[in-house]
Amino acid sequence: MSPVSEKHHKYHSLRRLALITVGLGILLPALLIGTWSLKQRHDQELTLLVDTLPNQYADMLAQAAAAPMWNFNREAAATLTEAIMRNPDIVRVRLEELDGTVFAEQRAGAAPEPDTSRDVRRLVVHGNDPIGAAIVTVNTTNVDGRIHRDINASIVTLLLQVLISVWIVFILLDQRVIHPIQRLRRDAVRLARGELDEPLYWERNDEIGQLAGGLDTMRQELRDLIAEIDQKNACLQQELQERISTENALRHAEEKFRILFNASPIAIGVARRDLDYAFVEVNDQWVRQFGFSREESLGKTGVDLGIWTDPADRRRIIDQIEATGNVGVHDAWVKAKGARAPFLCRFTGRTVEYGDQTLALVSQQDITAIHRHEQDMAALNKLLEERVRERTEALTRSNEDLRSAIDKLEHARSELRQRETLASLGALVAGIAHELNTPIGNSIIAASTLKDLAAELSEQVGDDTTGGAIPRLVERTDTTAAIVMRNLARAAELVNSFKLVAIDQVSERRRRFDLAEMVAETLTTLGPGIRASGHTVTQDIPPDIPMDSTPGALAQVLGNLINNALQHAFADRVRGTVTIDARRQGDERVVIRVCDDGCGISETDLERIFTPFFSTRTDHGGGLGLNICEDLVKEMLGGQLRVESTPGAGTCFIVELPLKAPDGAGKQE
Repeated sequence: MSPVSEKHHKYHSLRRLALITVGLGILLPALLIGTWSLKQRHDQELTLLVDTLPNQYADMLAQAAAAPMWNFNREAAATLTEAIMRNPDIVRVRLEELDGTVFAEQRAGAAPEPDTSRDVRRLVVHGNDPIGAAIVTVNTTNVDGRIHRDINASIVTLLLQVLISVWIVFILLDQRVIHPIQRLRRDAVRLARGELDEPLYWERNDEIGQLAGGLDTMRQELRDLIAEIDQKNACLQQELQERISTENALRHAEEKFRILFNASPIAIGVARRDLDYAFVEVNDQWVRQFGFSREESLGKTGVDLGIWTDPADRRRIIDQIEATGNVGVHDAWVKAKGARAPFLCRFTGRTVEYGDQTLALVSQQDITAIHRHEQDMAALNKLLEERVRERTEALTRSNEDLRSAIDKLEHARSELRQRETLASLGALVAGIAHELNTPIGNSIIAASTLKDLAAELSEQVGDDTTGGAIPRLVERTDTTAAIVMRNLARAAELVNSFKLVAIDQVSERRRRFDLAEMVAETLTTLGPGIRASGHTVTQDIPPDIPMDSTPGALAQVLGNLINNALQHAFADRVRGTVTIDARRQGDERVVIRVCDDGCGISETDLERIFTPFFSTRTDHGGGLGLNICEDLVKEMLGGQLRVESTPGAGTCFIVELPLKAPDGAGKQE
């Protein structure tokens, strides 16, 4: 054998060996190990498809369906069952409640036979409490058939590969099998890590390409399914959190309402309308107020408990609730358990809807004490109103008296101001009189000198050679001088009188004076006012009554008495007469009377004639004149002042004075 032939022989041997080796290495392991492997694969896939996957599906379904079943979300449950039904081996997915009621179910075709199917059952648990069951049914016949078909296809493919493609294996093994498988392995590892966003790229359409396409399809479905499950889980989680929050808030609100309900100081009862308004709840104050325990009260009406004194009151309250849905304010007498005396209770409330029930929430406040207090207050208010009315009348009278007193005070203040003005005027008059005395005295001297000269001239002319002109001049000069003398004497007399009266009225000087002269001087100063009144004032005083007293105070008393007579005695008369007379009373006293023929003073007014601010006419004087007169007579002059009057016949003021005023009355001259 040549080397070439030997080489070629060796080549064919190696090829045969390679073919045999490849054939034996592929066929025998495929036949032996493949058979065992296919058997294992059959068992594994059968276990996977019939046992493991259904169990996983059942576990997943039980976990995912807890929230929808708890929330009665059938749409979410249907979505879960549809997702599991995408596996063709699953022929039925069923969610049941604890009582066997179907919550959600998906099936493929008719109901499976028990011999050709297997059910996997899991409890659906929410909050450690079972709420239902998840059942996944797999068709074992389809699984076995598909597995056998896959095995037969694998055997045929293996034989064809061994028989037809042994030589291709050497060439394509690395490029066409190993590398794609490694690539698929890397992609599978990536998918296993959950990196589902990057797609699987494959250009061939063979089994490996289909596997890659299947893996990519599975990637997309897993991505969508996981996204959908994540979204639903997020929604379910949110709904679960909201439900938990709502339940917590509701539980907190119920607890808070229960605490407030029982802590209310007013008795409250809750009654159901469909139970003839029987109590379904009462608070602690209601129990204390009516004496019935909560167990005794619940399920019974007020009539059953005997709390109504008049059951018609209950009927009226129910009629009001039925008509308006609330109780405005209704007072009724009720009784507590074992009590004889009823108490007054005020009912207020309204109806509320709780589910399919209509409840009446009624407060029942004990107002017996308030009622008694209101009665007492009403009686007290009536008494107070009566007293207020009496006090108001008294206050009105007091206000009228006070207003009259204020008017009198105002007039008295005006009168005092006038007297102050008169005092100032008196001082001024005294000063003026003092200043006038000198020129009047000089004028008197000049007039008397002129008269003397005219007389002397008349004696000297004797024989008249002027035809009687000089005698006539002398005669006229003498007449004029006489007229000037008389008027200047009268002026001097008036000035002295004004000076004396003014000095007396502005001072409290005590001096000796003649009563008749002092009265005449006073009348002289009052002359303008007397003449303006239209009445007459006369004087009847003898000239032999000397006095040692205070002429200013006596002049003020007489002036007030005269002015009082002029203002009040002749209210309805045009002309009247006031008479001033004086008579000695022994050697030490004198009685001065100021009398008028006017209307007189009533007996009632006579008792208050010297009271301060009393006056019979509010338009004249402030009611202080006579009171001042009485004080001056008693304090300054040391005498007494009294009055006598006959209505319609006139009034007489009687001043009894000592001729010599007591020591301390005025200043000694």
